[in-house]
This record gives sequence, structure tokens and C-alpha cells, in this order.
Amino acid sequence: MVSGTLLAVLNGCNSVTAPVRPVELLPSFVQLGLRDSVQFVVVSRNSDGKPDSQPVALSTSQGGTISPSGLYHAGASAGSYLVTATRLDGASDTSAVMITAPIETSFYDGFESGLGAWFLTTCCLTSAAADSQTRRSGRYSARAELHVTDPLVGQSKRAELRLTDGNVVGGVGNERWYGLSIYVPPSWRVDVNPQDYQILAQWHNLPDIELDEGYTPPPLAIWIDKGEWAVWSFWDPNLVTQLVGGVPINGGGGAELWHGAFQPGSWTDWVVHARWSYLADGLLEVWRDGVKVVTRSGPNTYNDRRPMYLMVGLYKWPWETPGVAWSESTRVAYFDEVRVAGASGTYAQVAPQ
Repeated sequence: MVSGTLLAVLNGCNSVTAPVRPVELLPSFVQLGLRDSVQFVVVSRNSDGKPDSQPVALSTSQGGTISPSGLYHAGASAGSYLVTATRLDGASDTSAVMITAPIETSFYDGFESGLGAWFLTTCCLTSAAADSQTRRSGRYSARAELHVTDPLVGQSKRAELRLTDGNVVGGVGNERWYGLSIYVPPSWRVDVNPQDYQILAQWHNLPDIELDEGYTPPPLAIWIDKGEWAVWSFWDPNLVTQLVGGVPINGGGGAELWHGAFQPGSWTDWVVHARWSYLADGLLEVWRDGVKVVTRSGPNTYNDRRPMYLMVGLYKWPWETPGVAWSESTRVAYFDEVRVAGASGTYAQVAPQ
């Protein structure tokens, strides 16, 4: 199933030729909570741009400690700090570390004031709007509508709302709690086409385009897969992700973590707890309607320099293929009660109310 359905998840990106850097410290920026940790990687190159084995010393300012192997442990004081990699010939590189104090509920949107907190990844005026007729709580929800005839947006068929604040959404080295509610109307029918897949919520990484890295499947996504809910995860510890059949290789991977019953005409509440890491210390927990359906330890994201973003809406990549028959030509879904909390958050703090 993976190779046949996930290759089209990828979005294209323009190639960028990066200048040769004798020493490169990755990631170049990371945001951590108090006493969080992250693995830095040093690449030393010769004049031809090829990796070499010259020794590189690592040091850091007062914000934390770093081991000779590059494992950085944040201290107990919030602030901005530097990690430096220095070669014997004086070539060096630095990375910025921002250590933040624990946050409580850092984000909430019940769409009572419209969609102003979100960047709209849509084609048309009908693609996304605040809706007063179908809502989980309050007076409004967000409504997404997608048609098979809609033009491509971001090289695919989508009607999505994008939360771009990386400080809120988090990324490598961050721990977050997320909550949201999704309503699929009673008119939703399973398509006769077997490739009836669509993503309704995704936590997406930003690739390192300066390293010529392309877009990848999202680290975490909630799907409707031919009439069932499904939760997928993808990860990769490599600096530049390579894909075969839409799945990371050479130590990376992807997996369906859970699938289960789907009931049109009702709200489904989701809570996600993530400790984002491309190493063994990662953690994913997912609850659906108060019942835990996923507990997974291990890598759960990519080795990227930038934080992630959160998207809710409709993303239906099989509709990209022209000349394919579909029995259902329109998809509509509603979203409400979106919350994000930091490492000190709890299930109750972000669960839809």
C-alpha cells in the first residue's frame, strides 16, 4: 500500500546549490524546553566539498552542556545560546539554541473570530470559511470544501488551514500536546475508487532546501482511508532524506500506527502528545474520543533544522491524477477546538471541551 499511495504525497521544490562549507554544524537552529536535549551533527569537508575526518571540537555557552559526540543538554535557564564547532585549522560553524520556559496553553482557536490565525492553502473562496451551522462548541467552526475539479494548490488537491508559528507547533527537541475535533457530515460516502485516501490533519516538517532536500510525507497525519480513520507517521535520522516509493530509506521509515471505525455525522475528538525526535527518545501518543489508540516510542520526525507546521483541512492527492473515475467529486469537513500546549501540558488541557 505504501509505494502505491504515498509517492504522490510529496510536493516538488526547486533545487538550490549550496556553497561548500568547510565545517557545518546541524541543526543550525533549535528550540528546546528547559532540560530538553538534541543531537547535533558535525560535517567536516575538504576543499573539494567532500566529507573528511578532521577532528572538530564542540563547545557551548552557558545555556547547557554538549558531549564530544554532539548530544546537547539544555540547562535550567531560558535564553538564547550558541553551540560552536571548531576545527584545528580554525574553520568553524555555530548553531543557535533557544531555550524556553515551559508554556501552558500556547494556542487556542475555536474560530470565533474567523480564520485569521491561519494561512489558507486554498484555491477558491468556497475552499475554507468560518461556519455557524456545524460546530463542536461556541458559535463557529472552520469548514473545508474540496472538489475534484479544483485547480492544484501546492502541486496537489487541497483545501487546508496552516498554522505556521514554529514556536507554537514545535519541532525536533520539543514536546507538545495538541487537541482538535473533526466533523465529517452524514453525506460522506466511501468512493468506489480504491484510492479513496485523504488527510484531514497533518504535522508537517520543513525540508532543508539549502541541502537540496525535497519535501517528504508528514511526520504525523490523521487520514480517512476508504471509510476508516488512520494514523500514519514518517521519520528519518539522515540529514537529507531519500525516498523510495514515497517512504524514507537508509534508516528512515513510515508506518500506519492505527486504523479504526469511522462514523460520518459525528464529531471525533483527537488528542496528540508528541516528543519530537528523529532518534530513539521520540514518543507519540494519540487518543480518539478519549481512548488511547497509539503509543509509540522511537523516531517520529525528520532531521530538519526548522520547526514544523500544523495543517487542518482536506488534502486528497489521488485527485491529482487526470482521467481517473471517482464516484464522489466533493469532500467537506469541519474543524473546531484546536489547542496546543507545551511540555508541561496535560491531556485535559488540550482535549476538546
